[in-house]
Amino acid sequence: MNTEHKGLNLFVYGLLMKKSKVRDITKKNFKTHKVTLEGYRKYKPKELWYPFLLKEREKKVKGLLIMDIDKRSLRKIDRYEREGIWYDRKKVIICHKKKKFVAFVYVGKRNFFKKYL
Repeated sequence: MNTEHKGLNLFVYGLLMKKSKVRDITKKNFKTHKVTLEGYRKYKPKELWYPFLLKEREKKVKGLLIMDIDKRSLRKIDRYEREGIWYDRKKVIICHKKKKFVAFVYVGKRNFFKKYL
């Protein structure tokens, strides 16, 4: 596995794909790459203004891989995403340009989002 980066990586698929939103939360800019996460499905119920992911075989989600996030910035994003309440931050493997990257992703808590399925 190629780990040519110095910080943590985060796969995002909703509002955090806007660099301005990440900058508002962290007060920093990060390098990003367009990528696809396999094994998850994105849900965007009309009752909600934000999407969520659930693990689902054979599905793919397009998003951005935010590179080299420091721990303090990740904690700020955790608070924004209500990590542990609405979402769980999980580790995943993402392939990009024939390289594999370990990244975090916010996955919806099934008990919280089940009414929207």
